[in-house]
Amino acid sequence: VLAGIFASFVLFSMACKNPGINDTQGNNQKVDDDSGGGEQLPPEKSEFEKLQTGLPTVYFSVASGNRLKDTKTWEKAYLKILDADGTEIFAETEISAKGRGNSSWEMEKQCFSLKLGEKVKLLDMKKNKRWVLVANHSDKSLLRNDYASYLGTEIFNSEWNPSFKSVNLFYNGEYWGTYLFGEQIKINSNRVDI
Repeated sequence: VLAGIFASFVLFSMACKNPGINDTQGNNQKVDDDSGGGEQLPPEKSEFEKLQTGLPTVYFSVASGNRLKDTKTWEKAYLKILDADGTEIFAETEISAKGRGNSSWEMEKQCFSLKLGEKVKLLDMKKNKRWVLVANHSDKSLLRNDYASYLGTEIFNSEWNPSFKSVNLFYNGEYWGTYLFGEQIKINSNRVDI
């Protein structure tokens, strides 16, 4: 399993170095084809199609069009999730959102707390209303939280650890990079059952 996690990380790192992957300004960049030459991406390609990371994509926007103010104020927002192949798996829905973290909130790549109107199963995780988007800004490998959760569940047999899925995040229409979409630690029957 550890070899699989490492192999996934290596493949993801290689994909991110491919020209045309992280172009979020709408510029056409060359993408190598099998013939060794290059071809221009057509201008009608969406930001999603340019990413080609094999990860689900989360579109998260604040209704005001501004960034979230702080970690205390819930604001009206919208959430939509596409599977890695572009299939919509969670239609755009009104939610509440606020910033998440203490010192991490002050970092350039911020974390977010999301609250849905009803319990929903997302990205193969159990139904709940509360979810998080974790930036992993200080973890350049983007693996530390995911790996710690894996160790807790699979190696140490903890009754519950938060599950995460790596996703591409578009925040207010801008590509913000790879995030972890996961379960917020809460007391309830699907999470911390005490």
